[in-house]
Amino acid sequence: MNLTKVRVNEILDKFKSDYSLFNWCDEYNTFVNANVVKCVSSEVEFMLNQSLENDNSPISYEELNEKIRENVTDEQIKERLKEKGQLNNLTDTEDNEYSENYENAREELINEVTIYEYWVVSDDFAYWLEDVGVIMYKGYWCRETTGQSVSLDNCVINAFIKMLKVRFSE
Repeated sequence: MNLTKVRVNEILDKFKSDYSLFNWCDEYNTFVNANVVKCVSSEVEFMLNQSLENDNSPISYEELNEKIRENVTDEQIKERLKEKGQLNNLTDTEDNEYSENYENAREELINEVTIYEYWVVSDDFAYWLEDVGVIMYKGYWCRETTGQSVSLDNCVINAFIKMLKVRFSE
């Protein structure tokens, strides 16, 4: 994709008022088409199910669940505590009430993760997806939405925008 700094600035400026890149940004659509390779949900689900029966599967639910746990950030947990009015001014993780609330919020966030699809994406795109908080497991994009074009996913839009900002130093 050949982008100039001028064109990137045009995209970023228009994005501030029109979030629907998929409707107006040819570069975005080209990027998605070039970097989202294939949905492989059936294959990944088969391997995950095999992991329940034997140890020879290259992937496992146990590892995937660990990846999901690792993906929940301190920032997300604190935001959840704030939403529940449990953050207050407590910052000491040794405080029992804070620790219990923190752990409960963490578990809630982990339990809310539902992976609907698995996709093969380019390494470059995988990097940017992971950078915006998306779960990548063993090279597969663990998509938490379904039933719409991947170009409509907020995480895909956010990854593209972040890539532009970083590569073209806003």
